[in-house]
Amino acid sequence: MNNFSYESTLSLRTEILSLAQENSSGEINAEIVLKETCFYPAGGGQLSDVGEIFGPGWTVQVTKVCRDNDSSTIRHLGIFLPNQADVPASSESKDIFAKGTEVQLEVNLKIRELHSRLHSAGHLLDIALLDKLGYGDILRVLKACHHPKMAAVEYEGLLPIITGNSETSRQNKSLLKDNLEKACNELIKRNLKIKVYYSGENLHNCREKLRCWKLEEHQREINCGGTHCASTGEIGSMRIRKIECKGKIIRIAYDVDR
Repeated sequence: MNNFSYESTLSLRTEILSLAQENSSGEINAEIVLKETCFYPAGGGQLSDVGEIFGPGWTVQVTKVCRDNDSSTIRHLGIFLPNQADVPASSESKDIFAKGTEVQLEVNLKIRELHSRLHSAGHLLDIALLDKLGYGDILRVLKACHHPKMAAVEYEGLLPIITGNSETSRQNKSLLKDNLEKACNELIKRNLKIKVYYSGENLHNCREKLRCWKLEEHQREINCGGTHCASTGEIGSMRIRKIECKGKIIRIAYDVDR
């Protein structure tokens, strides 16, 4: 069982529960399960954190973190850094990988911040489109991707003004793109607070908690387990890259400044 600390810290001292090693193309891959973690595992349309795990005499560069579908076990995947490839093979050093060994976790702050900005921007897009522009009665969020260079939100519903390939439809799509980008950046400039909290009846059971995202001065609650900015000002400027409409599916691609 893993305990989450990703909401409160980027650095953590903890213990190994298990460590598996595998040789691959001259590198030694690692799969580590820890007593607790401050790494965010991939999910909810957001990529996982990356960073380092420092053990006694060894360092693993964490490239991916994932959670088992059928349990709360979180696996930290990565590689032993160069010049340490012989450490795991040493039979005299097996105790430095044993269960209970203390390790230091360090999450890459720059990558975490980018992921948080993209994720918060995705929900800000929802507020701008559904509430500010007034399409909440005819559109609903279908799914979202908050990956760098691939960020987009898909909505289900019909917007006749942008349906089809007519010149009028193209002009309306361009106008919607401009209005949506303007609405998003107006919310950013106001530096509104972003609140992330838990609600639900079974708060004693972590598997039953409902984690919500809410923007200051707005009523819409969005269920979300990802990482986020503290306020809209931290997102930086947003750009609406493209709006695609296929039947009842509207896909809006976006990005934040780097």
